Amino acid sequence: FLDDTDSDIQMGVMDILANWKDEELLPYDVHLRNLINVKVLREELTAWKLSKESHSIEESHREYLIPMVIRILMPKVRKIKALTSRK
Repeated sequence: FLDDTDSDIQMGVMDILANWKDEELLPYDVHLRNLINVKVLREELTAWKLSKESHSIEESHREYLIPMVIRILMPKVRKIKALTSRK
């Protein structure tokens, strides 16, 4: 449900995932929530470096975390694409 267009549903999923206290997820919980929150999304996209060179994500966590980031962001990309195609 992370790829849902409703940010409340995405945030609820994050709450459930946080309850598991998964070691691959907990260090990035705030970043992931910021990607869901449209009010701070833009700032988070510029501040949180996801590249391997930045070392902001542990290498062992990348395999788990990057697909989550994609699932969170894809509904937003689809929405923007739909809005621009209507013009």
